[in-house]
Amino acid sequence: MGQSGPNGAVGPNGAAGLAGGLALAVPCDITCMGIVWFLIVMAVSGLIVGAVARLLLPGPDPMGLLGTILGGIAGSFVGTLIGRLLFGPNYAAGFILAVIGAMIIIGLLRLTRRPRATY
Repeated sequence: MGQSGPNGAVGPNGAAGLAGGLALAVPCDITCMGIVWFLIVMAVSGLIVGAVARLLLPGPDPMGLLGTILGGIAGSFVGTLIGRLLFGPNYAAGFILAVIGAMIIIGLLRLTRRPRATY
């Protein structure tokens, strides 16, 4: 038997919990940590791809860090789509096509945004 929780309840797996057998902490196994690392790597690679794309496009970009990350991630998907159309269904986008895809996404964002008024 597990230890009892703050009100004496013991969960179905012997974990201490609240009344009704609810566990206080959710165990995080290998799959959970894999998802966390996947999201971290995706955010960092999206930031790098988005930053390079913003550097290569001339003109101002009034977008923040989150916009840069999302633009880089979306650009990677667009780059993969372009690569699969050109090179076959098993192609995964490399860095160059990911940057080109991010440049397309950022360019489309520039076209859809209204210019800010300057005084």
